Amino acid sequence: MIKIERILVPIDFSEHSYDALSYAAELAKLFQAEIRLFHAIDDAIFLVGASPYATLAAASHESLLEDSREALTRCQQARVPEGVKSSWDVAFGAPAEEIVRAAQVFDCQLIVISTHGHTGLAHVLLGSVAERVVRKSACPVLVVKRPVSAFMAS
Repeated sequence: MIKIERILVPIDFSEHSYDALSYAAELAKLFQAEIRLFHAIDDAIFLVGASPYATLAAASHESLLEDSREALTRCQQARVPEGVKSSWDVAFGAPAEEIVRAAQVFDCQLIVISTHGHTGLAHVLLGSVAERVVRKSACPVLVVKRPVSAFMAS
């Protein structure tokens, strides 16, 4: 029998990620699992090194962290259904790597992630966070593509 106790849901504050959260919440109800909301702040934006901008980068770092914490708290309160246990975490780093790391650290049995469905040259050049998570994750990954209404029962 499949046993799912913890589900990691990466949140980038887009409607796509909220759709993935809705899907994860339904699974959490079925399995009586906990949802772990997770946001990764890409630390590539702070690669300024030792420069006159280092103080600005540190202030921006703290500001982004606080904004992310507040946004995750609002997301948790507004979008996680009553009766579903949930928590959240935020980290700095490359999103795909941080998502995979978080799933391991929090001992998650499933990752439910959204995708924007990049195609063509953008996909070749940028790749997809969801695709990298699927390749690197030790646990199963459910990739939710918009719209999810066709899969969600009323």
